[in-house]
Amino acid sequence: MTFKEARVRAGLTQREAAEKLGITSAAISMWESGKNSPRFKRIKELAALYGVAVSDIMEDVDNDDQRDQGK
Repeated sequence: MTFKEARVRAGLTQREAAEKLGITSAAISMWESGKNSPRFKRIKELAALYGVAVSDIMEDVDNDDQRDQGK
């Protein structure tokens, strides 16, 4: 599942998620667009906030890594 899918399922906007994590909504946007990936600590925080398993949203990070290797 993507970061965005997890966030939407949790019923949060980018702004709400960012406020709860103490970061900018721009950071959330960059993660969701694949322009940047969060550190593992943030992935754990995202998973807890969104109510999903870390492994569920790690798929999105793995997909970003595969896209980067294809460049």
